[in-house]
Amino acid sequence: MTKCAICQVPVRGLYVWCQGCGHGGHFKHMMEWFSSKWSSINGVRGICPTGCLHQCHRDDLVFTSMNKIGGTVAPVSLRSFGNVK
Repeated sequence: MTKCAICQVPVRGLYVWCQGCGHGGHFKHMMEWFSSKWSSINGVRGICPTGCLHQCHRDDLVFTSMNKIGGTVAPVSLRSFGNVK
């Protein structure tokens, strides 16, 4: 089962991950992370919460729905939804 990079709890429901580094987590946690000051190192915004130092861009984030047994539904890019906050 896929775990959230921020809280380490298995993700059920909406899962967001970066196509660049492959890390992700709960939709709410990831959106909060990337809108916080903690996602910035030396003025570079969008640093991955895992510490891999990849600069995740909003357009690189993809989300999918995780079902109760760990399967997925087709992923969708956040670009499809315009300005997601």
